[in-house]
Amino acid sequence: MHQQKPNLIVVTLDGLRRDKIEQIPAIKKMMDESFFLSNLVTAVPYTIGSLTSMFSGLYPYNHGVNAYFNIFKFDYTVAKTLVEYLKEQNYYCIFDALNVNLFPTKEFDETHPHKSEETEFKTRIISHIDSGIQKQQENQKTNQQPFFIYFQYSKIHHYSVEHTKGLDDFDKTYFSNQDENFQKYEKSIQGCDKFLNDLQEHLKKTGLDKNTVLMIHADHGTSCGEKPGEKMYGTYLYDYTTKVWACIKGPSLPIKKINQQVRTIDILPTLLEMLQIPKDSSKKMQGQSLLVAENEEIQERPAYLETGGLGGPNPSPKRHNLFALRFKNKKIIFNNTTKTWEYYDLIKDPQETNNLFETMQQDAEFQELRTKLLEHLKQQADISLE
Repeated sequence: MHQQKPNLIVVTLDGLRRDKIEQIPAIKKMMDESFFLSNLVTAVPYTIGSLTSMFSGLYPYNHGVNAYFNIFKFDYTVAKTLVEYLKEQNYYCIFDALNVNLFPTKEFDETHPHKSEETEFKTRIISHIDSGIQKQQENQKTNQQPFFIYFQYSKIHHYSVEHTKGLDDFDKTYFSNQDENFQKYEKSIQGCDKFLNDLQEHLKKTGLDKNTVLMIHADHGTSCGEKPGEKMYGTYLYDYTTKVWACIKGPSLPIKKINQQVRTIDILPTLLEMLQIPKDSSKKMQGQSLLVAENEEIQERPAYLETGGLGGPNPSPKRHNLFALRFKNKKIIFNNTTKTWEYYDLIKDPQETNNLFETMQQDAEFQELRTKLLEHLKQQADISLE
C-alpha cells in the first residue's frame, strides 16, 4: 500500500492582528516549532477576499472575486483552488465557518456553518478530526484517504461585530477611545491560547501529529480605532489590517522563520510543495512557493493589495476601489473613487499618518513602487487613473 499523503488542517484565527500574537503563548511556542511567516501581507483585508486569494494563489483581478458583492464570481476557468487540488489526491474535505461562502466550497465533502456566539470551538474541530479518522479507517483496506479540515475560529470576528454594533463609521466615541478599544480587543483574543493547545494536544493523543500539516494563520487584522472611517476592517489598506502571519508545522517540514516580506498568494504553492502535489500548468498562479534550499534566503516579494469597503468614506461593495503596493518598507496607495494617491515610509511612519506623495515624485523608490502598482492596475480595464 502506498504511503498516505499527510492530512492538512488549516485554522483561520479571523482578525488576529500581527502585533498581538506575542500575547498568545501557544502561538509564541509554534513560532519556534514551525515554518513561521512573520512578515506576511494579505492580498485583501477582509475574510472572503483574503481566503479566496490565499487558496487560489491569485490576486482578485484574476480570480474574479474583486468585491464583497462578487463573492460568487470565482472564475474556475482561470483559477484552481486548494480544495480542487486535494480532491484530485483523494482527500476527504471538511469546511466549518460562519459563512459557507467564505471561499469556493463546492468541492468540499462536508460544510458546517456555525454561529460564533454559540460555538464551543474545541468540541467542533475535534469532532471534525475524529470524522476524518473514521473516514480513514473505513477506507484503509482499499485506499488510504487523507483529510483536509478548514476551520474558522470566529470568536475575534464576533468581538468586532459586537463592539462596534450601532456605531457609524465615524463615531467619535469609538475613534477617540483607542486604549479602551485595544483592551477589549485583547480580551477577545485570550481564548485562542487554550483552543490551540487543546487542538495540538488532540493531534498528539491520536497520533495524527506524525502525519498532519497544521497551518494556523490570520486572514486580516482588526481596527481598534486607528483611522476614522474604518471601525473593523476592509475599508482601507493600512498595515494594522493588512499585515498578517502564518505558522505551518508538520512532519518533515522545515523549522524556519521567514522575516522577509511575502504574500498570502504564496501560501497555495507552498502547501502544494509541502504535500508533494504538482501545480496544474493549465491554470494561472501568481504566488510562488516559499520553500527554498537550506542555504538559500527568501527574497522580499512586492505585495499587491486591494479592497472596497462596505462603508467608510468611499464605499465600493460592487468593485474594489483601493489599490496598493507594499515593498522595501514603503507603500503606495491609489483610490480609484477620488483619484488620489498616498505614499508612506513605513519605518519612519509606521502609523501611516504622513502622506509623502507630493514630495517624493522624483525619488527612485517611489518611482519603483508606482511602476509596480501600475503594472497590476493596467491589467484591469475598468480602472482609470485620470
